[in-house]
Amino acid sequence: MYEQILQVAESFFMQQGYHGTSTRQIADALGIKQPNIYYHFKGKEAIYFEVMVTLSEEVSVNLWRISKDPNLTLAEKIYDMFAFLKRRHPVNFYMMMNDIQHSVSKETSFKLYHLWKENYQKPIVTLFESSETKIRGGVSPEFATSQLFILLAAHLDVNQAHDQMAPAIDLFLYGLINDQPEASR
Repeated sequence: MYEQILQVAESFFMQQGYHGTSTRQIADALGIKQPNIYYHFKGKEAIYFEVMVTLSEEVSVNLWRISKDPNLTLAEKIYDMFAFLKRRHPVNFYMMMNDIQHSVSKETSFKLYHLWKENYQKPIVTLFESSETKIRGGVSPEFATSQLFILLAAHLDVNQAHDQMAPAIDLFLYGLINDQPEASR
């Protein structure tokens, strides 16, 4: 039952956010009584945290796999990473970040922030650090990654057209790549 609760809860959290989801909805979808959920979890926040742990671990494995593919260019890796996120992570990233910052306890928020940094940001930061294509001097890989997530958050919305992601990545990278001679700057 533990796994079924997490699967159903993930669907609700990803579609409706933390505030829009209740343990009653989860129980009703599973055809169980609400107290059965509390046998496995302390409450909604505990369910949300476990959903995010499971999801972030899967995201991490896939982002690292893509980042290490020697047959892909930097642009292709970033595109494939965000295409994976769009398929697997059907949530408005702004809603998710708002939930993490404002809807759960400070302790859970702190834990979720570290999951985010380790499993979402780190593979991309490391990709920028290790790529043969270097980013401009003065732009840290961390800053580049945060800006990339801001730009692409709207494109991760399942209602957005998939074909707009490639031009957004192209625009981002070619405004970022250090391929101009020093004299022309």
